[in-house]
Amino acid sequence: MLINDRLNDYLSKKPVSFHMPGHKGREIGGDYSADFASFSFIRYDVTEIDETLNIYDTTDFNRKLFSETAKLFGADMTLYSCGGATLAIQTALFTAAAGKTVICCKDAHIAVENAFALSSINPVYADKIDTQLLEKHKPAAVFICTEDYYGRINTTRTVEIASICKSYGIPLICDNSHGTHLAFHEGGKLHPLSLGADIVIDSAHKTLPVLTGGAFLHLTGQYAENWRESMSSLKLFATTSPSYLIANSLERAAHFMDSERKALETLLNHCDMVKFVIREKGCCFYDDLNIATDPYRITVLAKNAYEIDGVLKEHNIFSEFLNENHIVLIPSVMNNKTDFEALIKALNNVKFIPLNEKDKILLSRNYNSADNTLIPALSPREAVLSQKKNVSLNDSVGLIAASPVYKYPPAVPMLHIGERIRIEHLKVLSEICDTVTVVDENYPKRD
Repeated sequence: MLINDRLNDYLSKKPVSFHMPGHKGREIGGDYSADFASFSFIRYDVTEIDETLNIYDTTDFNRKLFSETAKLFGADMTLYSCGGATLAIQTALFTAAAGKTVICCKDAHIAVENAFALSSINPVYADKIDTQLLEKHKPAAVFICTEDYYGRINTTRTVEIASICKSYGIPLICDNSHGTHLAFHEGGKLHPLSLGADIVIDSAHKTLPVLTGGAFLHLTGQYAENWRESMSSLKLFATTSPSYLIANSLERAAHFMDSERKALETLLNHCDMVKFVIREKGCCFYDDLNIATDPYRITVLAKNAYEIDGVLKEHNIFSEFLNENHIVLIPSVMNNKTDFEALIKALNNVKFIPLNEKDKILLSRNYNSADNTLIPALSPREAVLSQKKNVSLNDSVGLIAASPVYKYPPAVPMLHIGERIRIEHLKVLSEICDTVTVVDENYPKRD
């Protein structure tokens, strides 16, 4: 069995996981197991019969579950997604803005773009979101990301945009996929619910002991009062057989994080210890560049990132992802002292080449730069439903993209659905692909 063999080959290395998911292959209070049948929770893999109910129904049981979970996060109602942040994003956008306009940050995940196509939403992409932009485009909602893959958090921007949205009576939807744990850090001060967001997506499996596919959709105020409407939207996109393994892990993890606050304190101490070792070797982190970051994210900035990651792999330590200047490690409360000791031992066996001042300035400038507004030439839905053709990059200039182009991770589109391809795109796209899928304008539009 190919999948089973591949998984067992990885697990046989007894890997030290500094990547998703947050449970790290361990149950709460448990340890690794290479045999899924031995997991004690396998008996909880049930279906939606009368005795178990359905996690996607608007029953009194679910209302109680959602409201009790919401209290742990500081929301008014928290829905469960067994289809990851993707399902939560689809639900939030369809409910708030189906068939309308949404102003969206440019660093949004590909799941957001796909949701635009599914919900007939017309996006306006912009990083500088102000009253002038809202006056011009009259959006039904604003969508932003509050923490990116590198762990960078722009709390000031979130607070400012939340205030603007409230003055216009529209929801601010925040994708907080990488920061679920922040709800339990210092009173939740870095979580978007504390920063004024109306609707928040938490991809819980990334940093909490939750099975892959587990996410929360937090609702506040009038959006919580209308939670049944959100549930109706959710069922448009979700499987009719939600996973009770995932749902169970979501509830257990939320209560664990709330009751075991010291676990997060211990994790922070371990992260600080690793960062100290790396700084001693001359390398830095984004907070050294005056860019606020998630205190639990370890994003190493170095010129020899691939070499460093290679040494980590030799020690069976696996990062989340890397590129030329970054190695991203995603620890969670399930990483124990032994994991961090192994990480530090491996780090002490590699030479670090720090970024120079020019590199640091460039990284800071790229993050803080304010790009121009982008309105696609075709709506995502029109582009997705169009007749398509594949063309070489060199032949694509002037044509309209029928599908996005992106690296995964971090899965942020470098070319948006419906965007007209410009010659400036070619350099960055050539690093990913040789051809692109474009709208074949020789064919009539589909209904």
